[in-house]
Amino acid sequence: MRVYTNKGQGISTKIRSNRDGKKYIISTAKDPKGFWQLAVFRSVFGFSNPYKSLRVTNSPTFEEAEKKHFDAEELVANSPVEEWQNWD
Repeated sequence: MRVYTNKGQGISTKIRSNRDGKKYIISTAKDPKGFWQLAVFRSVFGFSNPYKSLRVTNSPTFEEAEKKHFDAEELVANSPVEEWQNWD
């Protein structure tokens, strides 16, 4: 399930991996410096641990961040964790 928080303000996706059956949260939001940051968290009981992200990447524009978010959804759903943790 993908949720846009005020178009252009952020994206959040809850996803289950087809590989390991675990649930993940993919979050893209604007950081205080004006860059877009994508983070992938392991979801436990519907919540993520904001202090332990599995993957983080930055983008200068929302359009680039949105593309990375969609790519991350595909990777998290269909690839082993070892592959997408090093994805950029």
